[in-house]
Amino acid sequence: MRSALTATADHKTWQRNSNRMDTLTDAIGAYLKIVTPRVVQFGDQPFKAALNGIYRQQDLFEQCETTQNWRDLFAKVKALADPELPKGLGFHEARLKNWFRRSVYLDCLRQTPLDAAQLAARLTRDIYVTVHHHEVTVLALLEGLELATSRLTFRDFEIRRFSEEDLKTLLEVEVNSIFFPRAVTTTHRLLDHFYLVVRIPGESEDPFEFAWRRFVSPSIEHQYSELPNELEKALRVLALWNWNFVADTDAPEFELDEEWYKPKIPFTLVASGNPFSSPIDAPNVNALFYEPIFDGSENEIGERPARSTYEFAAERTTVWERSVREYEANIHVISSRTEWRFVEHALGMMLKAWLSESSFEELLWNVTALESLLGEDVNGLTTVLANRTRDICGGTNARKKAVRKAFSELYDVRCDLVHGAVLGSTRKRHIFNARILTREVAERMLAILSEIADAVESGRLPVVPDRADILEAIDRVNAKKSIELYPLAKVVKDAIERSS
Repeated sequence: MRSALTATADHKTWQRNSNRMDTLTDAIGAYLKIVTPRVVQFGDQPFKAALNGIYRQQDLFEQCETTQNWRDLFAKVKALADPELPKGLGFHEARLKNWFRRSVYLDCLRQTPLDAAQLAARLTRDIYVTVHHHEVTVLALLEGLELATSRLTFRDFEIRRFSEEDLKTLLEVEVNSIFFPRAVTTTHRLLDHFYLVVRIPGESEDPFEFAWRRFVSPSIEHQYSELPNELEKALRVLALWNWNFVADTDAPEFELDEEWYKPKIPFTLVASGNPFSSPIDAPNVNALFYEPIFDGSENEIGERPARSTYEFAAERTTVWERSVREYEANIHVISSRTEWRFVEHALGMMLKAWLSESSFEELLWNVTALESLLGEDVNGLTTVLANRTRDICGGTNARKKAVRKAFSELYDVRCDLVHGAVLGSTRKRHIFNARILTREVAERMLAILSEIADAVESGRLPVVPDRADILEAIDRVNAKKSIELYPLAKVVKDAIERSS
């Protein structure tokens, strides 16, 4: 996908070479001569919503779009757009109607002077950029997260708050309130939250049609949906953070029989960036978790978000940001190595566990991720997995023993579940332990692979090891006599000790 600057430069060349610009300008000018007097005659009622002006405004422009001037304009635009489309596709009238609704008609209602030549230039640019380069902006609401910094920019995504003005502009609230009521997003609750923001290339078989099916619905499906790649990559990074919050307890690390709380993503907001498409439906902001505010007389006087589970002060925000940047950098290292793709698959499974609202599925996805990271088709797999989990997590001898015991119990539960057992409430700790162990193993594996990449680049290792080599090296970590004779195991051991 080319950059926006390249697309703009190519568009200018394309526009200069087009001999249809003058006739397009004339056609837009002729159409505006139909629209402008009707808007003036309509008066200032469009801004009096209490007078039911919202639908009358829409009717006004729909009547204009039945005129001969509109049909002439559409013919000119279609002749311009069709050659840019893949073979067999054509520019539909609904696309041009959407463009006028999202780009022109609001200025008409404001009685802002419009220049036909400028609109023609804008229209042709939008046609070119939509076909060759446009982006969809996705905002995943992170409920339960509060940071001390209002905006953090990472390699492939942002974490930020939005002002009311920014949200209304991005989500085209004013345009939608007139022409697309189903897409009107109420912003007052949205201002209280942080968002994961990603920008995704607008890929579709028909460039002028927003590929909304890629997003399933305004909400994230928590089970088996295939998320857009850019969004899933960002969520995989966030899932690596130690979100293992539980209420205060004196219980040992792997004996916590409590619920654990994770940030929720109740829905996403989507701005298509394609002015020829219809917007996606608005999400249900009532799904957000709010609590009432009472005055001294116990009268309810308002609402506020329920207390954030993860409310990070400045120092904690800095630690969180540093960790997220490290995760993102390490994932970028492995993404260029085909030998290490197994980690990406495991991170995808761990993300499914993180998003799952079912305890059963959460546990199974986490254990599956562990097997993807450390498993092999060998006899005594449970013992092999338990030992590797113990060795890669590291720490004191007492913790290693506790890790091995927790994994063995967890794997027994996993086997019971896949053979028809029911996950009872007395096994809450296994759900929590599955998350603790999977996250820690994934984090350590990323650190190991980053260390190996440095060793290969510096010449300490002659070749890039594959998955089997790395697992063999983990098995050798505690073999004191042979580790110095096995350079890869030495690199793995050093990485584990540094990250423990």
